[in-house]
Amino acid sequence: MFPRQKIVVVIFVGLMSVSSISCDRCLEKFFKPDSDIIGSWKSKSKDAHPLTTIKFRSDQVFEIDLGADGVVDILGNYEIFNNRIRLTYVRAPNNVNCYHSGFYNYVISRNDMSFDLFADECVPRKEVLSQKWESIPKISQETLKKNQGNEISKPKENFTY
Repeated sequence: MFPRQKIVVVIFVGLMSVSSISCDRCLEKFFKPDSDIIGSWKSKSKDAHPLTTIKFRSDQVFEIDLGADGVVDILGNYEIFNNRIRLTYVRAPNNVNCYHSGFYNYVISRNDMSFDLFADECVPRKEVLSQKWESIPKISQETLKKNQGNEISKPKENFTY
């Protein structure tokens, strides 16, 4: 190794150790889910697709409910890299053979979200994600506690149509 190369290596190692001390969670922050995406979203498109919901959990798991019937039809993992998301199915209906990852750029503006295809060979996933999405408001635990015992939270007996 030449003296000049040794200096570069020493400087590089020194910078890496200083940066790891001052930013020990940089990589964790880089790959950490965007807090804006965490939560439930519903499709806005009413054209050819039935209402669909997608929920991004903080543990980097997502759930898709096709038809919004309360049943999780697709379960998978996601990773965020700046404004790009990688989606990988873990469980999907038998007719959806899409266990390779799909990559999308996503944009969140106020309560709306959209996905722009980056790379994905899964046609059903592309169709679902091509829709526009809107945030489903979160109900806080305090609100739920306040409503416990109220008529709103109890089903009415002898209700007739």
